[in-house]
Amino acid sequence: MSESDRISKNAENEKLFSREFEVILSTEKTGYPSFIGGLKVASGLDYQLSSPIDETIIFGKFQRPEKGTAAYAVQVAKKAFDGWSSLKPSERVDIFKNILEKVKAKKFRLAACITISTGMVMEDCLEESDRLIGIIEDACAKAEQTEPLGVWGIISEHNSPLAFPAGAAVYAMLAGNTVVALPAMDCPMPMFMFSEILDAAGLPGGVFNILTSDS
Repeated sequence: MSESDRISKNAENEKLFSREFEVILSTEKTGYPSFIGGLKVASGLDYQLSSPIDETIIFGKFQRPEKGTAAYAVQVAKKAFDGWSSLKPSERVDIFKNILEKVKAKKFRLAACITISTGMVMEDCLEESDRLIGIIEDACAKAEQTEPLGVWGIISEHNSPLAFPAGAAVYAMLAGNTVVALPAMDCPMPMFMFSEILDAAGLPGGVFNILTSDS
């Protein structure tokens, strides 16, 4: 890529990123309860998150899970395992090819979400989105090489709030496993946005479940 092409590409990335950043800021803020078995599970133990780049940016209310919520999510995931693992790998791949297209379409919004959530610079956030896209492509290609084992727990931290936890979940689900994801309390938004993509793509309820960590 020539220097002029690189500069042009960076300028286009900044434009698209800034647009999605403003979309997130202008979107009506809402609550984010746990999502278990395809249903929202409220606890009433709200906590409000503000952005590390500007404390006046409030981007949602999340909920600490009540005692027993994680165990309930595991039970739901266990029930979903039989049906999900019995699908042909090609059937799971078809679902994740749809998910892949939706992730690509929301690449800049996911990156903007990471910036608001963590304060990471645009380049690093776009790298997180691109890494997730690459992981989904790779996982689809390898879906027939592994056997399902059961329920996977995915715990993540703020230094890779999307690519690592979502990528691990994708590999697990494409192999026929079900997932309970627990993103860090101070940076759950990217994984909740990913959960919304999975739901919109028609992933069966109980295959992916998410609740915030209680610490």
